[in-house]
Amino acid sequence: MGNNNKPGGNTPIFLIQARPKEHDAVVERQGQWARILHSQPCTCIKTDGHPSMNCTKCRGAGFVYYFQSEKEVIEENSPHCGQNVINPYWTPITKVIKVQRKLAPIQGGNKNYLIKSFNDDTIYIEGATPPKSSDIIQCTYRYSNLDEKIQSFIYNGINKFEMNLYIDTVKEDMEYLARSNAYKVAGDITQIISFINKGQEGNIKSSNYLSYITFKKQYIYLDTTDIIDLDTNDILEIKVQYSKPELVATTQLTTKRMYEKWGSNIETGDVDAIFQSNVDIKNGDIITFLISNQSKSWLMTRTRKDYDELPEYDVIEILENIIDEDNNKYIKDTDFEIRNYNDLYWIGNKPSDGKKYSIVFSYKLTYIVFNENIKTITNENQRFPKNVLLRLYTRVKNKEMELIS
Repeated sequence: MGNNNKPGGNTPIFLIQARPKEHDAVVERQGQWARILHSQPCTCIKTDGHPSMNCTKCRGAGFVYYFQSEKEVIEENSPHCGQNVINPYWTPITKVIKVQRKLAPIQGGNKNYLIKSFNDDTIYIEGATPPKSSDIIQCTYRYSNLDEKIQSFIYNGINKFEMNLYIDTVKEDMEYLARSNAYKVAGDITQIISFINKGQEGNIKSSNYLSYITFKKQYIYLDTTDIIDLDTNDILEIKVQYSKPELVATTQLTTKRMYEKWGSNIETGDVDAIFQSNVDIKNGDIITFLISNQSKSWLMTRTRKDYDELPEYDVIEILENIIDEDNNKYIKDTDFEIRNYNDLYWIGNKPSDGKKYSIVFSYKLTYIVFNENIKTITNENQRFPKNVLLRLYTRVKNKEMELIS
C-alpha cells in the first residue's frame, strides 16, 4: 500500500488503482462507523436564498435531511446459473437498470440482455442466446438500504422506548446483547411501521398510536395524553424501518487549528475521507463518526422554547446535573433529557427565560461534506470513486452552510 504523495490534497488516500470491490474492501478494513445524513434544500428558502427562521421543518437551517433509501451497484460481476436467471449479491432488489454479457471488443463488445422481470433476490432475463455458466454477466441495479426490525416491550409507565439497532449483536436467551461495540454504534430509525398494544394476554388491544409517536436515532417517544387504553404491564410490539451506519475511512487533518484549553493543546481541523462506492455523497451532507466520544462544558442561555439547542450536533448524554446562575440544580432524566440530535428538552423544573446555566455533555464528532471529487465507476474508470473534504460541523454551521448549498 502506497503513501499519499500530496498530503492534504484532494487525492485518493491509498495510491493504488482498484475496482469498486477492491476499493470497498479497503474502506471496510480501514474505515470506522459513521452516520450519513444526506441534505436537500428546505422548501422555506426565499427568493433571496435565505431560509425562514420560523420554519418547523428545518428550524431556520435551510436544509432538511434524509437517509439514503437505495444504493446502486454498477457493473457487478453477478452470480448466475448459466441460464436466464441472475442472483446479484445485494438484496432486496428495487430496480434493475442493465444486464450485460461481458465480451472483449474483438468479440463484438458487451451484449445487453432484455430484462424480463425481477423480485427481491433474482433477475430474469431473456435474449437470443442464454448465458453459459462460464460467461461473465454484469448487472447494474439498485437495492434497498433500509432494514426492518420488530421488538417487544412491557409498558412500565415510561413513554420512551429504545430499539436495539446495534451493529455486531448476538441473540442470547431472547435478549440481544452488544458484542465488540463499546461505543454502542447503532442504526437510526427512519419510520415507525406499526405500534401495537397486545394487552397483557397477547390479544391486540389497540394499534391506533402512530399519531402520538415521534422518533429520533434509536429512540421512540410516545405522548399518551389522550390515550386511555395503555396500562402498566401491557405488551407493546413495535416494528420499525431503520438505516444502518456506513464505513468511512479518513486520513490526516488537512487544515489545523490549535486551541489551548486548560493547559493542553487540542488539534482539530478538516479531514479527507473516502466512502464505499455505492454511497451517495454531496455537499452539505452531515457525517457523524460514531466511535468518537468527546466531552465539552458550555455556558447556555435559557430560551422560551421547550428545548435549548446544544452547540454540537450529536449529543450523547448530559454528564452532570445542570446548575444555573442562581445556583439552582436540575436533575438528569427528571428535569431534562436529550432528544433529537442536540436538543436539551426540559421535562420538569427549568431555569427562567434568559437565565444562564452551565452544562457538561458528551458528543460524537460531526463533519459537513464541503467539497467533492466524485467519479463515475465504469470498466474504464477504476480509481477510487469518492474522495471528499469534511469540515467540522461547529466551524461550518454558523457562517458557511449557505455557501455549500
